[in-house]
Amino acid sequence: HKTLVKANSKFERSVVRMSRVSGLDFIANHSHAEDQVRFQVAIESVRERGRDPDFTPVLHNCKTLVLSADDKEFPRYLKFDWMLMWAGGSVFLSGRQVTIVRDHEKEAVLEFEDYFQKAPIALHWLSSTGHVLWANETELNTLGYTADEYIGQPIMKFCPDDEEVVLEIF
Repeated sequence: HKTLVKANSKFERSVVRMSRVSGLDFIANHSHAEDQVRFQVAIESVRERGRDPDFTPVLHNCKTLVLSADDKEFPRYLKFDWMLMWAGGSVFLSGRQVTIVRDHEKEAVLEFEDYFQKAPIALHWLSSTGHVLWANETELNTLGYTADEYIGQPIMKFCPDDEEVVLEIF
């Protein structure tokens, strides 16, 4: 079971709001495909050896999908170091962002994000499980949903097409 149950306020500000990912698998939806096996192996190791207080594996430079708390920023992968710990029968993650975004890069990133946010066509970002992780203003306005109503939901909830056809496309 790899769903997020709780997060502190810093996690919610820097990675994702819990209300958006409640019940979703963190590894499948927020870690890059190339890091998913490392995460799974580390979690299983902590489960097996978790009661050993000296065993706290750290996964370095894991690409983690970051979603803004206010839905204004485009989702992006940033690198984090994740420490895994065993406590109270659960695996806990503690992360530290290691990607450094320099001031001269911030303006270009904001311009890029604004372009996609205001694009004249509807755009969205789906998780590997088919949940909406981000949608631009055009998509939300066209469909008539707020970000709170739309983001975090399975795309099939809003799609009248046959699920097999839709999932094949994505």
